[in-house]
Amino acid sequence: MPTHYDVAVIGGGPAGLASAIETTNLGFRTVVLEARHPPIDKACGEGLMPDAIKRLARIGISIGPDERGPFQGIEFSDDCSRVAAQFPCGDGWGVRRTTLHRLLAARAEAIGVNLLWGTPVRTIEAHDVICRKLTFQARWIIGADGLHSNVRRWAGLDRYLWSRERVAFRQHFQIRPFSPYVQVMWGEAGQCYVTPVGPAEMSIAVIANTRNVGYEKLLSCFPTINGRLPASCATGTMRGSLTASRRLRRVSTGHFALVGDASGSVDAITGEGICLALQQAEAIGTAIQAGDLGTYGGKHAAIMRRPALMASILCALSRNHGLRSRAIRALSDDRQLFERMLAFHVGATGFRSIGLFASLRLGTGLLRPVT
Repeated sequence: MPTHYDVAVIGGGPAGLASAIETTNLGFRTVVLEARHPPIDKACGEGLMPDAIKRLARIGISIGPDERGPFQGIEFSDDCSRVAAQFPCGDGWGVRRTTLHRLLAARAEAIGVNLLWGTPVRTIEAHDVICRKLTFQARWIIGADGLHSNVRRWAGLDRYLWSRERVAFRQHFQIRPFSPYVQVMWGEAGQCYVTPVGPAEMSIAVIANTRNVGYEKLLSCFPTINGRLPASCATGTMRGSLTASRRLRRVSTGHFALVGDASGSVDAITGEGICLALQQAEAIGTAIQAGDLGTYGGKHAAIMRRPALMASILCALSRNHGLRSRAIRALSDDRQLFERMLAFHVGATGFRSIGLFASLRLGTGLLRPVT
């Protein structure tokens, strides 16, 4: 087994595997070190936006029809109003996290990435990656080890400009999808996401504003969906995890760089996690090819700008019941505005495309009292 690599990626989730695929495709010898064994699961909404699907295809990831659930757009609803809009550029797909991880791992292995599962990293000293029984040297080290990244701490990058955390839960149900959209239901407890992940299976995720409430109790806060999910239809185990809005002061230093949640994150309410990881992986590959990780910081900031703005807006709505009710009602009265906002959200258009007069109409709607 080689002990010298061009790139060592610490963390074998989607962000780490995508980074390894990018660097290997550029001709760099790459190793991935991951403490867990595949397939690696995580509580998330499991939706892939159209841009994420295109980026996966670019690195050779093909997802078959029997392993995905297509959806045409996004629907917002609360106890008073409902509004839906289609994506401007193709469908999104719901894909089980374990399926996505398996496909990424298989692609990485096929192109020559050395995948070392069950290999926790104890520490890093300069260019030495020190494991329990092995030590590797790497010219470049990528931290892709999640929200509680050790690489971030070892590299001295563990300083935040701000950080906010919520909790997310997810359960699968063997039931046919009953909407062509990802349904986002808003309530006092948080948000409930309903995503098709196959021809006859749905992923039900809840993002909670408070940590001390269980999945079943949270789900009961959304009677529209709770009454349509017989317990006998549940498959697998319920999973929970933290979701964070977090911005770091820096995401690279010297020969270290961070990707995925290790590099900062936006709240899962945006549904952008996988797409951001793919964009960051591409950017870090370009920086390594140029021999300068210093260029990665600016690209990372640009990648995060739009999702961070959307996360701030959506989280503000989550915290304010009156504002949220007025916003959803105003958007339901102006579906074209919601379509423009969705197009901006998925990166298909710029903020100016929303339009001044449309923004003024939304502002007027927010000022109307809730009845």
